[in-house]
Amino acid sequence: MLLIGLVFDIMLIMFIMISVLLIYSLLMITIETQTFNTGVMRMVGLSGKGFVAMIFIQAVMFVLPSLICAGVCVVPSLWLIYDKVEGTHLDWSDELLPGWNAVIQGLIVGILIPALSAIIPIQRALSKSLVDSLNV
Repeated sequence: MLLIGLVFDIMLIMFIMISVLLIYSLLMITIETQTFNTGVMRMVGLSGKGFVAMIFIQAVMFVLPSLICAGVCVVPSLWLIYDKVEGTHLDWSDELLPGWNAVIQGLIVGILIPALSAIIPIQRALSKSLVDSLNV
């Protein structure tokens, strides 16, 4: 049982790393292609905090569909796993619903991934001067 937990932890860490890299690359592509628009928004009066919030919200929007899909698919997935493990002795119990610990861990991972992904794109976008942003 301890080995299965270790395997799941390693898989979770790998999936988090892959997700962070994927969202990071999507944010970098978006920021590089929207450099002129960002420069115009900064020229009009967008603050640094507003810009950081805009990029972070965009990163969260990449993760939001997966959180919704996970919330919808968790009960049928647990039912299938419980059915395969227990065989024909399936009864609907509280074991088929994820515990609060699992829900909180999922939400923390769902917030951690975009937060880690947005650090470098935010730094790169804020390091460009207004003139460099408008001369693209």
